[in-house]
Amino acid sequence: MKRALTIAAVLLAPSLATAQPDEPKVRWLREHAAPFEFDKAGRGLDDLASVRGLVGDARIVSLGEPTHGTRECFQFKHRLVEYLVRELGFSIFAIEANMPEADRLTSYVLGGEGDPRALIAGMYFWTWDTEEVLAMVEWMRGYNAAQREAGREQRITFTGFDMQTEPIAMANARAFVERVEPAYLPALDAAYAKVAGANASSTTPTSAVMLGEFPAALVRGKRVTLSGLIRTAKVAGYAGLWWRADGPRGALAFNNMQDRGIRGDSPWARHEFTLDIPDDTQAIYFGMLLVDAGEAWFDDLSISIGTSTYRDPEAFDLGFEGPGHAGFTLTTPGTRAVLDRADPGVGRQSLKLAVPFRPAGEIAQGTSIDAYREAGAVLAHLEAHQDEYAKAVGARDAAWGVHNARIVVQCMANKALMDGDKSLDLDKWNRDASMAANVAWLADQNPGARLILWAHNGHVGRSQMAMGHYLEKRFPGQMVVVGFATGTGEYQAIGDGGLKAHPLLPPRKGTLEWHLDAVGHPRAIFDLRGAVKGDAASGWLREPIGFRLIGALAMPREQFFPRIVADEYDLMVWQRATTRARPLGGTIRGE
Repeated sequence: MKRALTIAAVLLAPSLATAQPDEPKVRWLREHAAPFEFDKAGRGLDDLASVRGLVGDARIVSLGEPTHGTRECFQFKHRLVEYLVRELGFSIFAIEANMPEADRLTSYVLGGEGDPRALIAGMYFWTWDTEEVLAMVEWMRGYNAAQREAGREQRITFTGFDMQTEPIAMANARAFVERVEPAYLPALDAAYAKVAGANASSTTPTSAVMLGEFPAALVRGKRVTLSGLIRTAKVAGYAGLWWRADGPRGALAFNNMQDRGIRGDSPWARHEFTLDIPDDTQAIYFGMLLVDAGEAWFDDLSISIGTSTYRDPEAFDLGFEGPGHAGFTLTTPGTRAVLDRADPGVGRQSLKLAVPFRPAGEIAQGTSIDAYREAGAVLAHLEAHQDEYAKAVGARDAAWGVHNARIVVQCMANKALMDGDKSLDLDKWNRDASMAANVAWLADQNPGARLILWAHNGHVGRSQMAMGHYLEKRFPGQMVVVGFATGTGEYQAIGDGGLKAHPLLPPRKGTLEWHLDAVGHPRAIFDLRGAVKGDAASGWLREPIGFRLIGALAMPREQFFPRIVADEYDLMVWQRATTRARPLGGTIRGE
């Protein structure tokens, strides 16, 4: 009977396919559209002739993406890279990956030896470990070889601007110091031993995290209480529930019970916390966590919204009575999440999280803020002597050696912020600010060079505390920011079952994608810069509008979030039909 009613409801509901945006809006978009014919590279560049005028004399072109796993987006970004290099003389390519690791690809694309698959995997992120990125790398190598054979000087180099892991940067900084100031090695080694100590568990997981995506529309502007039964065994850190509401500037409301988490051995007991959810919340994630070694069981979760209790068994199995942990994904490799029938809190079974104990030698010493300070002392010393080093090895080598020490500081500062440290300036040391600083460093080291950046829409855009926001302040009027929007198909992301394909939700009425689809082009570049606030035809682009944003984790329930797209992006690439990126294989690590 329920099935019949559902079908009837669908048949009687108005179809979005017949709903259309206002004609003035569609007409404005059509007048500002530059259609293109192909996603995939290798078919010439004739259909991209409009790019020259759209980019103009910009020094930096930032290429976004609607998900971290969209094949056609990656392919068209490859085409844009080819155009920018061949036709406009761009010479530096930088991707959202750790800077020292990504920089290893420069030697390969310039003609050096190496296995490109291994080099791409060595950037760590599964997001770039794809056929599409490999094809672009091989094109770069071929282009540089042709330039060399023709006696032309222009080349394209490959590097990164991210700073999420520090071992290679530390190794590079040490090798540099060994070369220019061996007497300083004992002090550097002592400091970096503390950095390594604060991250000694890098090969052994230190937490198990179950994540679910909650419909943000249900709780914006309301008070939420999350509660559940929890028991623990030999928990070295703590176990608890967590909830995070994200907005345009990051986390708006957050609680993970760190200040009152359950430790050691504890019997079943109900625990809860309450949060007020701001009106500008865009996405909500919640779940269970176990920090450090031990075992923890969770049962009978409950979500209260105001005076009502949320129930949707098809979305979340909050009692863990089904065959799987419906609605939740284990996001931490090396840990376990199983349904356990031994001593449940209520019903037949509960959810058990387990983190293995680490060998004694792996127990972390110190904290991320201690490591930040130690790394900062190394950087201060190297910066003070950089001019001396430059006389010995050249300005370029000296700058790179010192910058690796700077990346170590960035990494530890970001980790300290993530650990909840309040002493650091969030606006200076958050990840996007550091990525922007690394882009600025690249620009400073290469005066006059034009740069291509590759990252997610959320990073390249100019929203508060995004990389694009910091870059706009550093390079005012010198950037063209390109967002990407897609209509239907699949994308690659980590979800229940690991890395796999997930469906794109069809563009909802009123979203940017719904408007772009109505123009009628399967592929086009839209110039948003002419949108005028308050104008009947284009003013809506200067106001918050739903826009698809999917990162490394699958988002099955909500994919569209309010953004002022014409403020964030200069150009918007529209691709109506897309598929998942095709992985090369290798180590999968979350972003």
